[in-house]
Amino acid sequence: MLYLSFLWHMHQPYYKNLLTGEVYLPWVRLHGIKDYLDMLIILEKYPKIKANFNLVPSLIDQLEDYREGKVKDIYLEISRKDAEELSLEEKIFILTKFFTLNWENMLKIYPRYHELLIKRGESLNQRSLSQALKIFTSQDFRDLQVWFNLSWFDPYFKENIPEIRELIKKGRKFTEEEKNLVLDKQIEILKQILPKYKEMQEKGQIEVSVSPYYHPIMPLLLDSDSAKEALPLIKLPSYRIQFPEDLSWQIDSAVKNYEKQFGKKPEGIWPSEGSVSEAILPFIIKSGFNWIATDEEILWRSLKKPKSEELLYQVYFLERKEGNLNIIFRDHILSDLIGFVYHRWDYKEAVEDFLKRIKKIKEVLPKNKNYLIPVILDGENAWEYYPRDGWDFLSYLYERISQEKEILTITISEFIKENPPREKIDRLFAGSWINGNFSIWIGDEEKNLSWDYLYRTRKSLIEFLKENPQIKDSEEAKLSWQNIYIAEGSDWNWWYGPEHISENNEEFDKIYRMHLANVYIILGREVPDFLKIPILTQRLSKYLLPTALINPEIDGKITNYYEWVGAGILDLTKVGTSMHKVTSLVKKLWFGFNLENIFLRLDLDIPEEKKGIRLVINLFPKEAKLEIPVEKSSSLLVRTWQKQKDTWCEFPLPNKASFIKILEIKFNYLNLGIGHGEEIRINLVIKENEHILEEIPPQGALKIRLPNPDYEAWQWSAI
Repeated sequence: MLYLSFLWHMHQPYYKNLLTGEVYLPWVRLHGIKDYLDMLIILEKYPKIKANFNLVPSLIDQLEDYREGKVKDIYLEISRKDAEELSLEEKIFILTKFFTLNWENMLKIYPRYHELLIKRGESLNQRSLSQALKIFTSQDFRDLQVWFNLSWFDPYFKENIPEIRELIKKGRKFTEEEKNLVLDKQIEILKQILPKYKEMQEKGQIEVSVSPYYHPIMPLLLDSDSAKEALPLIKLPSYRIQFPEDLSWQIDSAVKNYEKQFGKKPEGIWPSEGSVSEAILPFIIKSGFNWIATDEEILWRSLKKPKSEELLYQVYFLERKEGNLNIIFRDHILSDLIGFVYHRWDYKEAVEDFLKRIKKIKEVLPKNKNYLIPVILDGENAWEYYPRDGWDFLSYLYERISQEKEILTITISEFIKENPPREKIDRLFAGSWINGNFSIWIGDEEKNLSWDYLYRTRKSLIEFLKENPQIKDSEEAKLSWQNIYIAEGSDWNWWYGPEHISENNEEFDKIYRMHLANVYIILGREVPDFLKIPILTQRLSKYLLPTALINPEIDGKITNYYEWVGAGILDLTKVGTSMHKVTSLVKKLWFGFNLENIFLRLDLDIPEEKKGIRLVINLFPKEAKLEIPVEKSSSLLVRTWQKQKDTWCEFPLPNKASFIKILEIKFNYLNLGIGHGEEIRINLVIKENEHILEEIPPQGALKIRLPNPDYEAWQWSAI
């Protein structure tokens, strides 16, 4: 029999200032009314379906704070403020922050909200902000306060809470009373979340697992040198991180938090970001866990065997002197299809594709035993990219699986109990779910600096407590350590470095440094200057450069999440300021290279009525150009010209392009006389007949330095 086990990971970093009670970002509250409860409501409609949910204690604590009224949520307080009494600063805050959501699925579907966006301006800069302040009325601000909070409700609540349903229907000219009703309904929903998880676990339809308390990358917290196992040349922080006591606290405190919530010990732990190493196993075993999970890349690097379905879809055991531990490995293709790909598809086609893949897996597996396919991914952030918050997709997915006789869903602990593992792994490779390494959290200048700041602050705390042993067990000391543990969370370094950009990067930087600064404030010491300066450096405002060699399959599809990891990105929705968004035929341009080819990927939104569209790629200073028709085909004609003595000459080169869901292009730069290490500039023009529809980038060109043969080694050794 083939079993399927979904594990939905629910997590938020700790946004609360422990000294003031202020919450600087609203994502616990807003995802609470959009994702945490509705995932259970959907599942409950399909009693044949079982699932696993992973709740991080830092999220649980913040949900409890809302339930008990212990927070001062800045966004919530400004939302409650009477629109007639808003200060200039508060108006700027609302105009700047209250459009921070998915525009396509959560804003443009509501005419009044879209109208307010247009009135403010889709591209926000000092000039448009000043203009908006002049023309926005008190009613406009009140409607914006309501719509920002209203749009985050899950479709279930929009349809089943009568007051919310009626306000959506009304659409505009809201009153202060109606606004406060919306905010009160949010808190009512938040109060239901944790009791519902306990109820459904006790019924047996779900299993709830846990992560270390504040979501640290455990192998790095134990020893930052563990990053070298996957990346031997990676540049590490100035100070070596070795905090075994902190790792014990993060794990043991998570167990205690779980027992408090659910009345029993957890069976499983999802290590933050699937990050594991051999060295962390004793800590997990001693805490009494039965199973852990990570990504399949760790399996292949641990076994050092050829990949196969039979090896992937089984449970292994880790036999160590401290005891035994079971381990499963996520199918990263199936998991990433749900997380990153299927939201672009018709939901029924997506579900049928998912089931087709599972059935193909079943066909190649031996028939003499049971197998488990673990599908593990973020249970909250993916859904805002789906229409109707993923309701249609998830409902149809659960419905179709319920109809299948040869595919059963199961909780992880149930499968392990019924199918004790036979195979063991002698040594576990150190890595995470992303590329099997830790480069998202260490190795970059900003990331390393944040580790150094953590080290210096922690060292100052230890030295202070040694000098003042009488306060070692005081509330002040405990609060100081709590700020250290919070700062050890993975999310801060997720946003440092070039890989991830959001409109909240600056806030994440401030919150991280705030937690560290609080240690000094609690102890009555002056906050050092280094914590007053942003770690976040000024980045290229237009694009991120490639960070690794890539070799994507040119099939016009997102074959898997990883094939474009390491590419440079130009986000056309963010060109300009961090809040700048424009209407563009091209949403994103991805660009990268290997030692022979340049690869381009365009995420396009071409209206059906537009015909005769073509893409022209201009290369400088070699004066070459490529022309490609923009039409749906797995194999597009790529015409290539190069200028010779002031004449454009066409060359029949074996370049390749494909456009099914995305437009992917590959061309050999060596054939154009462009050598390793050379800097080139690329400009793209989209034309309809001879009419220019769009230039990418809007001004100038992308500057790219092509790799030398030792490029990847240099990337990790360069200062």
